[in-house]
Amino acid sequence: MIRVSSNTENVDNIVTVNIEITHSSQENNPSVKHSFPLRDLLVQIPFSKHNNMSSRLQLTPQEQNWLQIADTYSHKPISHSSKTTSSSDPNTNMAQAMAMKTLFRIAQLTDATCFIPITRAHIDACTYIGKGGLEFAQTLVRLNGSVAVPSTTNASSVDRQQWQSLGTPASQDVGQAACQLQDAYIQLNCLPTFSCTPYLKSTNLTYPPPPKFGEQMAWGESNAVVFANSILGARTEKYADYVDICAALVGRVPNVGVHRDDQRLPNMLIDLGPIIRRLALLSELKIENGIDALYPLLGWLCGNIARDRIPLILGLELLLQKRNDDDMTFHVPWSDFSKGNETEDMWKMSRGRLLSLDDMKAFSASFGTTATVPVFHIAYVTPEARNTKQMKNMMDHLAEIHGENLIDPVNTVTVSLEQLQQAFESLNHDVEPSNGITLTSDRVDVVALGNPNFSSTELETFFENLYTHQTAVLEHPAVPVAITLSRDVYEHGKKIGIIQKLEAIGIKFISDTCWCMLLDGAVIPAKQNGVILTNSGKYAHYGGALTNRQLRFGSLKACLYAIRTGFYPKSFRPAWLPTAVRFFTHARKIV
Repeated sequence: MIRVSSNTENVDNIVTVNIEITHSSQENNPSVKHSFPLRDLLVQIPFSKHNNMSSRLQLTPQEQNWLQIADTYSHKPISHSSKTTSSSDPNTNMAQAMAMKTLFRIAQLTDATCFIPITRAHIDACTYIGKGGLEFAQTLVRLNGSVAVPSTTNASSVDRQQWQSLGTPASQDVGQAACQLQDAYIQLNCLPTFSCTPYLKSTNLTYPPPPKFGEQMAWGESNAVVFANSILGARTEKYADYVDICAALVGRVPNVGVHRDDQRLPNMLIDLGPIIRRLALLSELKIENGIDALYPLLGWLCGNIARDRIPLILGLELLLQKRNDDDMTFHVPWSDFSKGNETEDMWKMSRGRLLSLDDMKAFSASFGTTATVPVFHIAYVTPEARNTKQMKNMMDHLAEIHGENLIDPVNTVTVSLEQLQQAFESLNHDVEPSNGITLTSDRVDVVALGNPNFSSTELETFFENLYTHQTAVLEHPAVPVAITLSRDVYEHGKKIGIIQKLEAIGIKFISDTCWCMLLDGAVIPAKQNGVILTNSGKYAHYGGALTNRQLRFGSLKACLYAIRTGFYPKSFRPAWLPTAVRFFTHARKIV
């Protein structure tokens, strides 16, 4: 498995791109780090010398041409006003040449044999993290860069329409710089989606539909990558900032990692069967009893167990009905979604059912938070492990690589109810709070929803449970409530009349960004011991360190209770989670 991470630095007006390549499939192989100044990106080693270093890497004439162009222009400075002389000719575009040279180095370091075309990209680099990232994007604009495939943009640093009233992480300057970065990616012809849920079906016909099974892509953003690979069966590595836009500019990536069939197979088992069998004995597996919190908990826990190994997860199929008693096929409520079936809205069809798409969205986000691998398989549920033949192939592969050691606890991990309890306690941060302040009160200061950004079905479910299932009309929340969602979902909510009613009672909606970027300002409690309640496993994991505030995790029911009362009692547990034993083990110690 290949992992690429990157960042930029701006020292003495020299922007440096740092790229780290990790061969995680080789436990003893250390990471290989390469750093180079942006102004010298086209200098370094000429293509002719690079080509002699890797006889296995086969290039097309177009790819060779880009690299030769990079050599031709390598000693010409990139000025802040210069543009390429032949912008109408894609063969001489310097932005593409620069992108190709970056990807060429990555291909060599990862021992790729060729590049493969992609059909789309999702750009995570649009988040403002400093001057270096802004300079990088603006340089691509000055070089007449334009993406070669439809490219959506990830949740960025600010809401483009209300960032000044919401506040920004540092200052007015940061807000303006973040908007400039958004503008730069729009100038590169990226689509201004600015959402971390590019797999949602959009009402905007200019945006691409959800990915299809087997589609090759270059996506950033961990939750999106994991969802696309695992739930849809599409193919993308976890592309780091700046590498994602390079791939989008040339429309190709090295053929490594989970782009390949052999790199998508599982190499361990996680058995949730004992937990699910016990829960299945309960007849209370419904949203009123907090069943929605099960999926982010399980995703977070499975990610902690898997880490850098692709798991085949057993047991969740027990929540589904069999199609036929004679074989192992189940009624998956969204089975046609990964096939590109757009005649029905699979999100609506699966809503309210066990293992809905919203449940899988929450599971994927939490899994991507604690695991480094970009894919998991759920037996008889996800598209690459759905039928008996696929399952046999996976089990045969596991037997081949592990032999008799497959049953060892390292290779087959059976998850206990105690570990699930530990996961709940860890995400509630009742112990070892990030700011050193022990949680002593049941009060809540903010309810944070929409990490990842709300889907339209999540918005409708929230509205219905806030109103339809409550006896008293809510005139105003007892605590501030903020929901992050894409503009597309926001407009859908307005169209059906939900947004107006929720805004009228004081619920705040934020677009173009997500909770991981809202570090302070109007939506974060001003006091250091402020408490944020969320139903997101991802935000419960990251939020404490990001905001230096207390994070609590609960079900939608728990969030609704806090919205009405301003409290979330520490004794609250989902109905399906026993309370007899209380564990205080930190996340890193639970497995």
